[in-house]
Amino acid sequence: MKLEDLPIKDVLVFRWEFAEAKTLDEVEKRFKGYYYIVRPRKDVLVTTTFTSPYVICALLQRDERGGDFLVIQTFAGRYPYEKVFGGAFFYAMRAGIRITDAEYPEDLPKPYFMEPEYKL
Repeated sequence: MKLEDLPIKDVLVFRWEFAEAKTLDEVEKRFKGYYYIVRPRKDVLVTTTFTSPYVICALLQRDERGGDFLVIQTFAGRYPYEKVFGGAFFYAMRAGIRITDAEYPEDLPKPYFMEPEYKL
């Protein structure tokens, strides 16, 4: 089996808190028309793009403040790790949530939006 035949290329896990959005229902409203949305339970929201669904994002609400955020890239995805990592922050901003515990790998250059003045 070749590496590219495996189903998962990257998985990132973050903690998140509500910011502009106060509920997962509000997050869902922000994403309607932009992503495929699946709500298998009231405390879970899963999204992917309409075209080329290589990256899947899942928000799991653990308490009233926030929860876990998973970003999964399949091997069909063409994005390098640093783009997937950075894209998670853009996704969070659009969702109206704040990522609270990101540890960026030391060996990768930080994107400009990781600087303190760009954080929510």
